[in-house]
Amino acid sequence: MVEAEEWTQRRVEDLIAISLYQARANKVREYVRTLYKNYEHYLKSIEEVRRIFAEEIAKERSLTQEVVELRRKETH
Repeated sequence: MVEAEEWTQRRVEDLIAISLYQARANKVREYVRTLYKNYEHYLKSIEEVRRIFAEEIAKERSLTQEVVELRRKETH
């Protein structure tokens, strides 16, 4: 009888924990939706972002050159 009550108590606690988790997940999901709506006009496609990065990197030294120079400074 005690085992059944303990099992029932654990099951109730599990259900409460699941409900709290779902409520928190729903709140986060709604927050992300709100952020998306607020910043949607700033978002760019991944192709456009890649193009912008490629242009910026092409104007400056390559990342490899940057790393080599930093390593030289560290070792000398």
